[in-house]
Amino acid sequence: MVQGIGIDIVAVSRIKKLMDLYGTNFLEKVFTGPEIEYCSGKAHPEIHFSGRWAGKEAFYKALPDQLQSVATWKGIEILSETARGRPVIRFIDTDFRERCTESGLSRFHLSISHEHDYCTAMVFME
Repeated sequence: MVQGIGIDIVAVSRIKKLMDLYGTNFLEKVFTGPEIEYCSGKAHPEIHFSGRWAGKEAFYKALPDQLQSVATWKGIEILSETARGRPVIRFIDTDFRERCTESGLSRFHLSISHEHDYCTAMVFME
């Protein structure tokens, strides 16, 4: 049963501007080490960081109200862990994961799409 749905869209230029202005300070505030390593290894890192930004925003929007206040940027990470590169949400913050489980959330589905200057992401929570 669907417990939450979240969607987000971000202009790649916005994330690129933050990367240019704040460099690693911005990246390390929002993304985990493995996310930074993955995105930085791509030809156009700003596109991949934008996708993960949108994914994290969509994830938080899908959360029940009582969990939004305890969620942090680096409480989860989004990596491509399948042969086809499908993005997967993984909890980094174990307390946050336990609170999600206690709230009845057990499965998370994420889709990220890139099109020219925009990235969008959608999350379904079961």
